[in-house]
Amino acid sequence: AAFEDGLRVRKVGIADNAALRLSGKISQLYADQLVRREGVANIELNVVDVQGNRHFTKTYTVNRIEGSPITLATGVLASIDDLREVLERTLSELVDKALDDPELRTALQI
Repeated sequence: AAFEDGLRVRKVGIADNAALRLSGKISQLYADQLVRREGVANIELNVVDVQGNRHFTKTYTVNRIEGSPITLATGVLASIDDLREVLERTLSELVDKALDDPELRTALQI
């Protein structure tokens, strides 16, 4: 849904019968707040045609670190909602990074 939303924001139409398809495999998606809040997202995206021929493959990674290492707002007593927000921002940044990549846009013909 995140990539569909990102394409809609960029005014790119999505059709079930499109000649090309975007698929992906998330290899990392996590957040922690042991010292600072950190989110990590890693995805491999593929553009394939309807016959399954791969036209493009690329891995995108985002490492997001927020906050000060000297704080009482992290660790085992920290807010889980704050951690969720870091993970959401990390995923959003990853989607933007991928969909704004000129190589991917060329492969998708957008």
